[in-house]
Amino acid sequence: MLPCELFIKLKQHMNTEYRSAGVYIATSSWFFDHDFIELAQVSRALAQYSVTRVMRFYDFLNHCQQNPFIYQSVLSPHLSALSLECIIHDILLDYRTRNNGISEIEKTSIITNNIKTKLFIEKIKPFYLEEADLLMSFFKSDTLLNKLKPEDYRLSEMSRSSGASHCI
Repeated sequence: MLPCELFIKLKQHMNTEYRSAGVYIATSSWFFDHDFIELAQVSRALAQYSVTRVMRFYDFLNHCQQNPFIYQSVLSPHLSALSLECIIHDILLDYRTRNNGISEIEKTSIITNNIKTKLFIEKIKPFYLEEADLLMSFFKSDTLLNKLKPEDYRLSEMSRSSGASHCI
């Protein structure tokens, strides 16, 4: 059994990942509708990463004899009227939010001395590093290169040496 605070954070993060998959699928559709085919493909790959993480969290919680559930009514954005700049902003905000969530889970697992959760987080961190690499290739595409502001490049400042618990 997991401590209550840790279970809540893990469950919330699992649902954040679920929402993230919806964001990436919606952005993929928007990119496809606006003839950014390469970006649509990358966005679909990012959605697959999110779904993989949802399943990892679900399996971990289930293995810990918790009762994981996914909120089916999680809203995903309606992107038909959005601009490319808004989509970039939303993707970066979503990524930063999820990485902050992972950091909080890691801190809580250390505070509660829950080695099982700490090991799980260590196993799942590489998925976030791969996502960051994919996002960087996404943002370095010719289509988006002119749209990014310098502060958006902070995504590439991931500290691999510190274990990447604070990716952004």
